[in-house]
Amino acid sequence: MFGSDRPVSPEDVQRVADELAWQQEEQWWRENYRTRPYVSGDRGFGWYSPAYRFGVEAALRYHGRSWTEAEPEMRDAWEAWEHRPPDAEWVDVKECVHDAWDHLRGREHDRHVDRTKM
Repeated sequence: MFGSDRPVSPEDVQRVADELAWQQEEQWWRENYRTRPYVSGDRGFGWYSPAYRFGVEAALRYHGRSWTEAEPEMRDAWEAWEHRPPDAEWVDVKECVHDAWDHLRGREHDRHVDRTKM
């Protein structure tokens, strides 16, 4: 990517921004994921981590749009996302993604809200 003769593309810049954002957020999620209301005791951070990362990247990618506006596109993007575990469907991770989206944007949502009904 960098150091080659080809110019840096907007996609290259987005990948770097996504990676830097995730590096900054990952430790917080690793330390706090167990406090989230949707977390199942039989799943470790490794299961939730891809959804948190996707939420962080989506919060950047859909900047200027609300969750409600962007969620249908995110649902489709999740299915094609390169880091998605094969056994994690959108319905399984939507809460995690939304949580990471809110956290990155500085909005801590009420931990007792059932977003599946939103």
